[in-house]
Amino acid sequence: MFDIVINTDGTFQIVLKKQSATVYNYNTNQIIEEKEDYELTLKGSIGEILETPEIKLLITINDDEDLVQIEGRNFAFKLTTLWGLTKYFKSALEYSVPNKDATVVQIGMTTSSVKLAQDIINELMRVYISSKLDEKNHLANITIDYIEKQLTEVSTSLNSTEDNLKRFKSVNRAMNVDEQASRLSDQQLNLQNQLAEFMVKKRYYDYIKEYNAGTTDENQIVTPASMGVNDAALDRLVAELATAQTQLDALVKNNQERNPKVSRLRIQIRNLKNSIMENISTSERANDLAISDLQTRIEQLDSRISRLPATQMQLGGIERTFNLNDAIYNYLLEKQAEAKITKASNLSDIVIIEPAQMVGTSPISPKYMFNYLIAIMMGFAIPFGIIFLKYFLKSTINTQEEIEGITNAPILGKVLHYKNKNEKNVFISVPNNKTAENFRTLRTNLNFALGGKTAKTILVSSCVSGEGKTFSSLNIAAAYA
Repeated sequence: MFDIVINTDGTFQIVLKKQSATVYNYNTNQIIEEKEDYELTLKGSIGEILETPEIKLLITINDDEDLVQIEGRNFAFKLTTLWGLTKYFKSALEYSVPNKDATVVQIGMTTSSVKLAQDIINELMRVYISSKLDEKNHLANITIDYIEKQLTEVSTSLNSTEDNLKRFKSVNRAMNVDEQASRLSDQQLNLQNQLAEFMVKKRYYDYIKEYNAGTTDENQIVTPASMGVNDAALDRLVAELATAQTQLDALVKNNQERNPKVSRLRIQIRNLKNSIMENISTSERANDLAISDLQTRIEQLDSRISRLPATQMQLGGIERTFNLNDAIYNYLLEKQAEAKITKASNLSDIVIIEPAQMVGTSPISPKYMFNYLIAIMMGFAIPFGIIFLKYFLKSTINTQEEIEGITNAPILGKVLHYKNKNEKNVFISVPNNKTAENFRTLRTNLNFALGGKTAKTILVSSCVSGEGKTFSSLNIAAAYA
């Protein structure tokens, strides 16, 4: 704990004395060294940065305070690590669910500062909602990135083909083909558009195989629906794989490699990848057959077009290549727009019903009235308890009434405690003291109790030594002497 003294001239002094201290780097969040019997004294001015090899700090005062008001007051502060603060706030947070079927979670925090608790809970929920929305957007981002890579590749080929087409028309002054050539070109364009869709699917299947083989850099997989692959089973498997991969990445990111859930997720991911590979093997064969059939039909049209004049045939070949690339490019643009719309329409599944606020009008601790009541009760209970224990545990007889309560024997007299241990005969040292008078009274009562008997034998007895048998016998005899 750093103790700080602020002077009216705007200067301050900080003192720290500890048996052991830790030097901590807040930039790297690492412990630098441990020091024993550490003492530190710093002097500086308010509002100016104080820097030493071990610490750098700035002391300021609130706008509503002045140096005269804070003079003579004691201030102190301590430095806490990031992990220490995290541990403290985690222990202060409380979570509860109204009932087992509820979808609402109540979050509370116990701390000495209401404003601090409100800020932490509100910021915690803001970050949580943002992270959940980022998880939903992550899949859309993966899809958009994949499509953009494909667009870049197709765009290069499309630009090259477009340049070739312009150059060919410029050199040969090519005119539009006749009606038959136009009809063949339309048929070929339709087949090429279909071929473009199947080629995109083939690229996606190749991407799936590369992803499962681990040769891609992406941590998440692109969904088949976003690439025009309409396969409900494959779409479900890919969605489960994406969810499992997201959960695994979150655990690894939080340094929870030893969490048993990590092993279960890795096994689940491996099984899902195997199921996906089995699923696409059949779909890929069907897709390849469709591509082969379309290519055969296009080649047949090429054969018919080849019977056209040579210039028209060359122009048709260039246009076919251009149209195919253009169809693929437009198809990818459409899927890119759909992915961006999906991302823009994503909303968080988490909704804050009520922002953080203080519950009640008084602090939950300390409870002053309750503490006062406990103090009053303890004030009565402790004395009564001591009295009760003293009475319950005592092993001596203090009053005549106690004797009468346990025996029917007559009581002939009471003798006061005699403090002179050096002289046991009370009649010799002080003949007229109270103890001597007690023995004289006892003698009178004994005479009355014995009546007119001439032979008088008096026995003084007890079960424990040191209780006064000798003292009593001696002084009774002295009283009769």
